[in-house]
Amino acid sequence: MPGGFLITTALVTQYGVYRNESGDGGRENKRKNAAKAKAASGEKSFGERIKEDWEWLISFNPVTFYRRIYNEDKLSSYCWIGIYIVLNVLLFIYTLDVWYEIVEDMRNTLLDGTIDVTCSNLLCHVNRKAVKYGPVSLVAPWAKGCGVLLNLNCALLLLPVVRMLIKKLHNYGSSYSSKQQGNDILNRFFAHPLTRYLPLQKNIEFHKICAVVIFFLSWGHMICHYINLIVANNVTLRLFRFAGWDPTDWLTGAIATYAMFMIYSAAPDVVRFSKFEIFFKAHHFFVIFFLALFLHGPTFFYWTAIPVLLYIAERYMQGQRGNRPYLVVKAEYIAPVLALYFRPLNKEDFIFKEGQYLYLNCPAISPAEWHPFTISSATDDLNTNPTRIHLETGEEVIEVPRPKNLPNGAKWNKYCLVSQDWQRMDPNEYLDKSETGYYDYISLHIKVHGLDEPHARTWTRKLKEYLELLSPGKKFPFYFSRRDARGDVVIGRQFGPDGTTPILRVDGPHSAPAEHYANYGTLMLIGAGIGLTPCVSILTALTKYRWRKNFNPEILHFYWIIRQNEVESFQWLVHLLTENSYELKRARAANQIDRRYYCEINVYVTGVDNKKGPIEGQPLYRPKRTLQSNQQVTPTFTADALYAQMLNPTVESKGQVKKMKDNHPENRLQDIWIWNGRPHWDEIFKEMKDQRQHSDIGVCFCGAPAIGADLRVMCEKYSSVDEDCLFSLHKENF
Repeated sequence: MPGGFLITTALVTQYGVYRNESGDGGRENKRKNAAKAKAASGEKSFGERIKEDWEWLISFNPVTFYRRIYNEDKLSSYCWIGIYIVLNVLLFIYTLDVWYEIVEDMRNTLLDGTIDVTCSNLLCHVNRKAVKYGPVSLVAPWAKGCGVLLNLNCALLLLPVVRMLIKKLHNYGSSYSSKQQGNDILNRFFAHPLTRYLPLQKNIEFHKICAVVIFFLSWGHMICHYINLIVANNVTLRLFRFAGWDPTDWLTGAIATYAMFMIYSAAPDVVRFSKFEIFFKAHHFFVIFFLALFLHGPTFFYWTAIPVLLYIAERYMQGQRGNRPYLVVKAEYIAPVLALYFRPLNKEDFIFKEGQYLYLNCPAISPAEWHPFTISSATDDLNTNPTRIHLETGEEVIEVPRPKNLPNGAKWNKYCLVSQDWQRMDPNEYLDKSETGYYDYISLHIKVHGLDEPHARTWTRKLKEYLELLSPGKKFPFYFSRRDARGDVVIGRQFGPDGTTPILRVDGPHSAPAEHYANYGTLMLIGAGIGLTPCVSILTALTKYRWRKNFNPEILHFYWIIRQNEVESFQWLVHLLTENSYELKRARAANQIDRRYYCEINVYVTGVDNKKGPIEGQPLYRPKRTLQSNQQVTPTFTADALYAQMLNPTVESKGQVKKMKDNHPENRLQDIWIWNGRPHWDEIFKEMKDQRQHSDIGVCFCGAPAIGADLRVMCEKYSSVDEDCLFSLHKENF
């Protein structure tokens, strides 16, 4: 077995050399620099932290601990972890007791000569071996205890990753929340939705906990077996084969261990984030792992039958969902972000909520490789989007105002492209309504990796280049259309060049923590880098659609953190913020949105070198829009103005709360504030708590783990039951 591990490691190393991945990638230097930074910052040593932990353990107060975890909204998580620990401990003690009794009975019957060796079944054969070689050792119960806990944890391991089960529970949480809001009895006994008591957002963490427990239990199981075989070899083999498949235990155990080696070596975040393909393929060794354990012992089947059947049903449903037809409408690329717009052929096949995610597959790249991406569009972008596009080119169109001298009875439905000025056009060049169609779409914004390599090796870069092949000789953005059976132009394209292979396959939608944003009266949305896509989905839904229908939340604070050298990559969001701000202004002017709704957007531009002076970025990639309205509501600002301020922010983020109270702030564009520097969360959360209008404040975040850790600390710090204030953090997990 160790030889197999070494051979596999050597093969992977050679493959890494082939892919120019040899060396540590500078990890050793980063480790040294991090150690120096910790020393310079005065961070406490490992010994000092151990001493503090020991002092905390000695002075542990259960009442204080309970109040703290209750204030921090961690009570349900601790309760479920406690149940999990108690279940494991009780099952282990019970198994030890049963097997110790078996071993003691064998020892006692051997001593008093009453052991049965006259029958012909397998148990008597074990007894005869015990007479000849002696009883089983006292280590055997420990091996069996670890084995039973392995059965339990392998069963629990699958449940958190059965997406249809998680989605169902999320939906029950939403329904239960709705019932609470309309039922005084439920409100009396339960103050929060079901998802508060069942921490579904921690499903991946629980999956990892089970994996870690399985790792150590496997070692305990193997070591105890080896010790027992050294002490009592022959009788042990006969006894354990009496309770298992004969004689597959050694071979299947070795196969399961090798499968674990492949899974665990590729499971760390450093592999998953940088080389998702390796993580994805190595993780599928779980199939070999479970098949080997099914043959390893028959009791494993009884423990894992239901979870395995649920997982098989999940994979079957994934195949069914993946075979539904989808039309690619548009693809846009501003390095390194690929924006993908598509829609289902039948809208009933994809009913989603903002904040959810999906799995994407491109059969031309790999029929079996699926990647998760968060949806960046709103639900109504697919169902009730009023935007229209030109059928021939796919470009967005705007309605041309009705001429004043046109007779009252005359019909008028004329449009022009957003890149055109209708006032300078010949009226004969206007587009008829029949030449346009509604722009219904689902959008994803995907960061393309591996751009520095000479050839496409990553899945995201292969997807980008495949879309380029579908539109030879053209430049981004690509607009896709097809002709139907009548020869008419129809929006979207389903198949690739061969006419039979779909361009994309979609598995989703799947539930995520941020989808419960509507349960809060006040919402804080925080996004960093490309991780802001679920935040954009929620922002668009509220400002463009849901507030017109009087839906929660009433107060929205959006915080976007971006490096200065990445601003050009997010030009799509610059346009979206501009358009949404204009639509919000129009709706307010028309009294379509109640005054109680409040929107505040803070953009934090980091990595700004003030010594170099202002920088000049590339011009906006997309054609400039002329935002017009029959109601004569003019935009407060243009996309160019927002883009220019983001490239060169002038106001420091320190003291943000005080600066926002100025009468004429220079960094404000309608509801958008642009800051130079990182957000000061202490100041922000304190202000949120002092000015709160709702006791329960939702905090939805997707981005770098370091920011997530800071937000967790802030939510714990400023939550207080006594002051009736609770910050509930929802972090994205993949």
